[in-house]
Amino acid sequence: MRPCRLCHNQAQLVFEDVRPFYACNVCGLIFSDCFLSIEAVEKHYKDQHTNPFDWKKEAEGFVEWLKNFGFSVPLWSLSIFDYGSGGGFLTEALRKIGFKVDCYEPMLHGEFIRENYANAYDVIILNEVVEHLEDINKTLDIVYNVLADNGVVFIKTLLMDKIINDPLNFQELFKSWWYKDDPTHISFFSFLTIEYICKDRGRNLVVRAISNTDNCVVLQKI
Repeated sequence: MRPCRLCHNQAQLVFEDVRPFYACNVCGLIFSDCFLSIEAVEKHYKDQHTNPFDWKKEAEGFVEWLKNFGFSVPLWSLSIFDYGSGGGFLTEALRKIGFKVDCYEPMLHGEFIRENYANAYDVIILNEVVEHLEDINKTLDIVYNVLADNGVVFIKTLLMDKIINDPLNFQELFKSWWYKDDPTHISFFSFLTIEYICKDRGRNLVVRAISNTDNCVVLQKI
């Protein structure tokens, strides 16, 4: 057993192969560690950035989600923050279709400096970010503090519910789950985890939409 990195309750070892994985029954997080060097992690990310991907289609997908939330202002006027923006490809794709987007990538920009960013954002995007986080609370606190009232957060990550809801076949399903095989993926969310982060540490968030098909959860600050 070891303390959960999100809620600090005791988590149990549930799977071990190349590395151990622990599950927390309180917040639902399953987590492991990244054993790569900083240099190896940087190379891993850079190699991923060279893979072909349709970022225009990805950006248009986020816009379709935005249309569902009944903003009182035109969509193009929304302030958007791409947190954990990687190579900036989604940021650029959104800018090309007319959106105002700021971006932050810790491997490029270093420590987050609040004064360098807008007072509050209408939309914050965490696109394939949370699975890389060791200090989840630090990132979520930053995101919550720069999110405007009634603003929305898009969290795009593969959720674990289909695996954890089948306890008899968990070992087999988890062993074959490709998402855990990326050595930089260390934190895996379920819907229980999403519910937990909505109210933890004084946050006041509600789930507005969730889709296992698109692997996207939308939270709103109220």
